[in-house]
Amino acid sequence: MGFRVLLRAAQKEFAEAVSAVFEEQAINVLIPSDLDWSDEGAIDEYFQENSPCFVVNYGAEQAFADADEEMRIHANIVNLCKVGKIPLIHFSSYRVFGEEAVEGEIDEQSLPAPADAYGQYLLGLEKACESLEQHLILRVSWLLAGSDNSLFETFIPKLVEKNTVYASDHDFGRPVCMDFMANLVLAMSQQVLCGAENWGIFHVHGSDKCSEAEFCDAIVRFINAELENNVDMPEIASLHDSKRTLKGNALLVGNRCTDNFGVQLWSWRKGLKSMVKNYLTEKNYLVG
Repeated sequence: MGFRVLLRAAQKEFAEAVSAVFEEQAINVLIPSDLDWSDEGAIDEYFQENSPCFVVNYGAEQAFADADEEMRIHANIVNLCKVGKIPLIHFSSYRVFGEEAVEGEIDEQSLPAPADAYGQYLLGLEKACESLEQHLILRVSWLLAGSDNSLFETFIPKLVEKNTVYASDHDFGRPVCMDFMANLVLAMSQQVLCGAENWGIFHVHGSDKCSEAEFCDAIVRFINAELENNVDMPEIASLHDSKRTLKGNALLVGNRCTDNFGVQLWSWRKGLKSMVKNYLTEKNYLVG
């Protein structure tokens, strides 16, 4: 049957990105579209029928509204991986470190101790993975697009519709795109299936950092090149101004993705112009 990677993706954009990078590979990626992940019997049957060699779970961030159900789904996936001795990639988030604006970089040895409910939820999902010997927890910095919590969804509608927006010039992240995350899944899958024994915490981030204000400046420039009406820069919150749009500290650092799997980091500016144009087109913001 060959190698089979099973993907549970809460966002279709991520499923499409993963499907695209695996298309020319000698690995079959399984992305069931009609499988009810809350049905433990159905999931158990699917595992038995398809015998996945690797499982990728991307759903935690989007599922906080149904946290209890997500925890049950996650626990069932972890249990099936344990029974079948199947490696698991679990996508988490920088928000596992809490919602407070903590200064400085966060490395892969840092221990999260969130005080907020969302951070505790993410940490609970991570802890469940630790019962597996073969697990990879991927904490993602700011995501550019493809999620309700992405930078595009957070800033662009407010900018275009001229709503009040605050952008901090001292709140930093290292943004990544879904194509980078999909390529990371491919690299990890290939090497783990060939015997690589690299487990634990990995911080997924771009090669360079930016502030909320720097990101908005780049976005406003691109938008104004495509729209007839000028879009204004948001109100900038300087060093002694606590106003900010995003919660938590997304300034993740760590070299394990490169050192353990040879994945080179991408700049958040790579392909940004085309991504912005595609987003504006999908949201019907372009004129004409």
